[in-house]
Amino acid sequence: MASLIPGYEYDIFISYRHKDNHYDGWVTEFVTNFTKELESTFKQKVSIYFDENRQDGLHETDDVDESLKNKIKCLVFIPIVSRTFCDPDCFAWKNEMLKFRDFAKGDTYGLKVKVANGNVSHRILPVRIHDLDDEDVKTFEREVCGIMRPVDFVFNATGVNRPLRAHEDEPRENKNHIYYRDQINKLANAVRVIVAAMQHQGEERPEPQPCEAQHHHLRKTASVKFMIPLLAALLLYSVCYDVCIFLKGTGIESSEHSIAVLSFADMSENGDQQYFSDGLSEELLNLLATIPGLRVISRTSAFSFKGKSEDIRTIGEKLGVGYLLEGSVRKSDNKIRITAQLIRASDGAHVWSETFDRDLNEIFKVQAEVAHDVVKEIRIKFLSNELLTEKR
Repeated sequence: MASLIPGYEYDIFISYRHKDNHYDGWVTEFVTNFTKELESTFKQKVSIYFDENRQDGLHETDDVDESLKNKIKCLVFIPIVSRTFCDPDCFAWKNEMLKFRDFAKGDTYGLKVKVANGNVSHRILPVRIHDLDDEDVKTFEREVCGIMRPVDFVFNATGVNRPLRAHEDEPRENKNHIYYRDQINKLANAVRVIVAAMQHQGEERPEPQPCEAQHHHLRKTASVKFMIPLLAALLLYSVCYDVCIFLKGTGIESSEHSIAVLSFADMSENGDQQYFSDGLSEELLNLLATIPGLRVISRTSAFSFKGKSEDIRTIGEKLGVGYLLEGSVRKSDNKIRITAQLIRASDGAHVWSETFDRDLNEIFKVQAEVAHDVVKEIRIKFLSNELLTEKR
């Protein structure tokens, strides 16, 4: 069955460990109910890949890559995460989830998509049927490159940790206080939001129009949509460029022409802006790395201090850099506050710091405005007109 977006084999791929369906056929019943919910959520027919007879191991005669490479080409990947799923020897883990992760990273839309409200959603949408060990959660988050935000189907009571059954309409004994029907609906709505975002992104690509007036309108619209992310990238590059000029203009030795971009902290009340925070940090890091003469510490090294409360001078010493760029992101309703700080690693002194408050209507526009203001502040505080002219 064709996908809602041309070029994909299925809309949804459901991955699970075979042993989790043995006892009472929970996964099979879930897929049946989920399919019915999708029918009432989407106007179009949604295609699902679900292999009810799949085994947990590889047969010597199986060509896994050839068997699964087309089926893995889907819009949304739903793993049924149990206590045994996060296992390197698990067929579904190794040959389905990790394969989809690698595929999605390289396709048109990427592993994460920006949805209609401006937030970012992961195309791996886990369904959790057991409370997991901390180590399994860490393994999952490390491999999928993001925080685990599952739709839970867990019945949890004293001494009980099992999947929530479909007909438990009065789950008063369940510490999680969730209803099966509500969770099915929540999952279908989450899929709908992701698919709609991917369809909208595909619609933004220009197509031929029958008349010249429509051609002109399309060119103008496409130009505006293209310029927003381009402007954001150019302004962020300008920030990085001016930081580099400042470092060179301070007179410090060339060995000190180095910087690390730490992960911007998510200080939002709901803690749901880490993707945005990490993306902002990584974008700055990548752009700084393109500037000749400036040594930029890798993301892996810089982000290793994420969530740790080490002294800034200690971090600078361990990374071997002269300067550190850090900041934070806070979101409340439709407002976002971004704080950026340039810190001298030798003594932990704040060379420059500024806070920016914006309405979160368009992510790219907010990034562009903040980047522009950061550039302006750096010029005012550290760069004379003569130095700027000479360097540029």
